[in-house]
Amino acid sequence: MRRHSVVGPLILILLGAVFLMNNVRPDWNLFRFIAQYWPFLLIALGVLRLIDVLGYAAASRPLPQQGMSGGEIFLIVIVVIVGTLMYEAHRHITVPFHIGRRTLEVFGESFDYTVAQDKPVSPKSRILFDNLKGNIHVRGGDASEIRITGRKTIRAYNKSDAEAAAEKLATAADMKTIHQPVDYCAVNLYFAPMVKAGANGVVEAVPYPPTMPRSHYGWAITPDLLYWAPKFLAERYKKPILVTENGISLADALAADGKVHDPQRSTFLNGYLKAYKRAYKDGVPLAGYFHWSLVDNWEFASGYGEKFGLVYVDRGTQRRIVKDSAYRYKEIIQSGGVSL
Repeated sequence: MRRHSVVGPLILILLGAVFLMNNVRPDWNLFRFIAQYWPFLLIALGVLRLIDVLGYAAASRPLPQQGMSGGEIFLIVIVVIVGTLMYEAHRHITVPFHIGRRTLEVFGESFDYTVAQDKPVSPKSRILFDNLKGNIHVRGGDASEIRITGRKTIRAYNKSDAEAAAEKLATAADMKTIHQPVDYCAVNLYFAPMVKAGANGVVEAVPYPPTMPRSHYGWAITPDLLYWAPKFLAERYKKPILVTENGISLADALAADGKVHDPQRSTFLNGYLKAYKRAYKDGVPLAGYFHWSLVDNWEFASGYGEKFGLVYVDRGTQRRIVKDSAYRYKEIIQSGGVSL
């Protein structure tokens, strides 16, 4: 800003007032406010510049030869870019936080709490450590009960906030209530990584070949997943397996005949359900299969860009059109899998 200009100080006052309001009212969503009303900053800048010009005219002083400085132009460009990005993010993404004193609680103080649980054990019991984080010490004994103790760390600005957060976490009594027998193991299955047995039996990842078929989403198409995953899960958890999601995203579009031809999805269904059928024949307990999805849906990460449905949705007219793959899926169901 130029010397003797009121624009700079007034902008600082305006920005200071906005952030002061955010500190005084922590429930106020600053991100949403800026994303929605940032053009007023440009309007304010223009009004202040106009006041500057009128001030020159009132004092009968000549106007500066350069209307706007390079710094002012750069500032305007930055404001437009950042404001537009924030507005688009506000439109398409739900921001789950308020920008305020609680946004970066990582800078708070750490409070430690002890957790413990006792459980009776049989003489042939075993301990399985899954997803272990941290250190662990195991000591043998003749007791008929196993005791597990640990520590949880909560970050907060004060002890009362930490204690309030600790009370909301699951207690040993909560876990006892939650820990109930289940009827089956439900899992979403779409694609699997390729692996091999490396040195000393250690699993090693294998890159997909360049010709690997993929969905519109970019996911590899691996039909054998519906054989090996249910087999492994059933052996581990001793429960029937229910596939709650399995499907493929394609760039489906209306053809000239007014229909939607999606042979890749029919091929996908044939391959995956054939593997699932093989698992059943090999004695894997299966509880069912749900295809994702019935109609082209809205994906959290990509909106309407990925089409998973067996039924096409014309977004302009909301008309539903049954795809070829839906009729193939119907044949498989009606034949009880015999047509695979």
